[in-house]
Amino acid sequence: MDKKAAVEKLFRDVYLPAFLKKAASRGIRPDSQESLDELLKIAVKIRTAGIKPEVSKQAEFLKQASAGLDTVLGNLAKQASTPRVDPSVAEALKALKA
Repeated sequence: MDKKAAVEKLFRDVYLPAFLKKAASRGIRPDSQESLDELLKIAVKIRTAGIKPEVSKQAEFLKQASAGLDTVLGNLAKQASTPRVDPSVAEALKALKA
């Protein structure tokens, strides 16, 4: 699996479900693909800009979601060699490390 395919696999099967779950736990439920796309863009911009979470509740949510996702991805990376992880996710993680 090449790196692009690995990134797409991890985004679709790991990041997006975790992101949506965290958003829902904060009462944020995108009602369309356009809303989801905008929420993801905001998350990327906030993380890239290093904006402090004190600016708003949504910024705090995004910071917590990001930290939670880092934890999930870190745990998956550690477990990549165990049979409990979907083999295609493990392959995507290994492709990114290469």
